[in-house]
Amino acid sequence: MANYNMIENLSKRLNVDDTFTLKKCQEFLRILQTKNTLKLSEQVQIIICLDIATNITGQVFDKETALQLCSLKKSAYENNRHNILKVLNLDKPISISELCVKFSCTHLKDEANKLYSCYKNKDNKIKDDEHPQYAAAAVYTICKLHNMKPPKSEFTSISRLKPTQWTALATEFEKFAQTMGFQNIKNKSKKKQADDENLEEVPEANSKKTKNELKKQEIEDYEVWKERILKRAKELIANGHE
Repeated sequence: MANYNMIENLSKRLNVDDTFTLKKCQEFLRILQTKNTLKLSEQVQIIICLDIATNITGQVFDKETALQLCSLKKSAYENNRHNILKVLNLDKPISISELCVKFSCTHLKDEANKLYSCYKNKDNKIKDDEHPQYAAAAVYTICKLHNMKPPKSEFTSISRLKPTQWTALATEFEKFAQTMGFQNIKNKSKKKQADDENLEEVPEANSKKTKNELKKQEIEDYEVWKERILKRAKELIANGHE
């Protein structure tokens, strides 16, 4: 069993003092010890188990301090965390719906699902549907197309990819989205504005045409009037002479 003094010390440094959370952490550490499949230091295991326990109990967890105490880069930490989740049978794949809730963009869920489905149908390389990289890339891409500013570091962490791998995947998704007709909201607005301007030009042209016709009609009416007056005058003169 993990050193209880070490658990207590690390939990204090991470400001985790909830009794139920600490019990959960100890429970997870016992499972890890029985399976003994991970080559991680005891300190790293305790910190990650505290992270997982706080996530379950809804307690606050200081990730930055945890990274410093583990002496790990964020990507390495997340990979180890995922491996521990797998050992504990807690590795539920994150869905597009959950990502949209997490990043406050639930109104983009259908569009992100559509992009993911299109990509999946086109790319035969996707064999592991449960890997979060594709769901993350779909939501990230749609957010960017709608001029939101999705946090790249958080999406990279969720994707469980190295930063360079994530950048490559995000770029690939963005290009793919364009080929499938997913437009940037700015471009949509510009197109709509151009269409509106074209529609405005048509009535204006019709208006000019109508004015010209009315003007022409007015001229024709005047000529008719003039001819009628002259004819009437001639008739009066002729009758006067009689």
